[in-house]
Amino acid sequence: MSYLMNKIIKFDAFHVEEDTLFGHSSFFMDSFESVVETIVLPKTSSPEGGVTFTYARRFSSSYVKSGKQAKIKKYISSVIPTKSALKVDSIFIDLRINSPSNLSHALMIHLPIVILAEKFIKTVDSKRKLTLIFPENLPTYISKIFECQGYEVVLTDNRVNGDSCLFDITSWTCLRGTLPSILKSGKRIDGLKSAIVKESKGLPRKIFISRKGTRSLKNEADVEARLSKAGYSKVYLEEYDIFQQFALVVYAESIVAIHGAALGVLVLKSLFPEKKYKLIELFPPSHLTNVYRILTHQLNGRWVGVRGKIWKELLPSAYSQAPGSIRSFSLSSFEVCMKSVECALTLVDDK
Repeated sequence: MSYLMNKIIKFDAFHVEEDTLFGHSSFFMDSFESVVETIVLPKTSSPEGGVTFTYARRFSSSYVKSGKQAKIKKYISSVIPTKSALKVDSIFIDLRINSPSNLSHALMIHLPIVILAEKFIKTVDSKRKLTLIFPENLPTYISKIFECQGYEVVLTDNRVNGDSCLFDITSWTCLRGTLPSILKSGKRIDGLKSAIVKESKGLPRKIFISRKGTRSLKNEADVEARLSKAGYSKVYLEEYDIFQQFALVVYAESIVAIHGAALGVLVLKSLFPEKKYKLIELFPPSHLTNVYRILTHQLNGRWVGVRGKIWKELLPSAYSQAPGSIRSFSLSSFEVCMKSVECALTLVDDK
């Protein structure tokens, strides 16, 4: 094996101003009157970082499943087997890590890595193609995202041999600072845009993205009834073809959604810069994160958060000194306060 060339790409932080999160109405604010808790979220930033791409000849990479995480083991391959799954003119990149079957990860991590990797490979050899290696059980809808752009996708859990594009990233979250610009720079991205445009006719402009099963709303009927009066249509994205899902989110002007991987589709709005939007993000109190808040600001959108009702089993973890322990409840169903939803609807329209 030999390392022939490498390139370091640095990512700047993206800074976000203060935002508002509404908590559940309670007597914590006033012991004589139930009041909606209004929380001013502090300024925040995406982390700085970078990715290093390396071109390696006669390389071998294997996929090791380990609980919820997967690892890639790298080997020196002095002789490339003749029965390789790869074409002679291809260079592979192993993407079998960090949950590629998660829609948000596929769009916000794996796709930008592929776009940057292809640019790097073109500086190595403009005639050679990049082959994407994913796990054997990758959902078909994830494959479609890359295949519609003309990428060659190989699904395998076996060891892969050949010339490779290796990458080493500071952190998965450091991509967020320049994520929209990376996607817009993709040489093949028009294939994805075309697939979205084809599904764009007759879609609602105001949508309520709900969830089935985990992290669902206990009082969904109440939320749906209120949002319906405001002109929102409830959708379960998993009931639609993947490109219909994309079109629903991209063309929506106002979105109320339970936090989850489905919101990763928001990043595709960067391919249609005229599609401005408002987002009210509903969180269980056990799983709050800034990822879609930051993304909404990057896309010049308007963001407001609503945190669900805190239940007693959550309190020990909430006051624990162990960071992240509260996330053991992250997939639990939860209830949002209708007064909080009302406050959010008012604020997002007033901004």
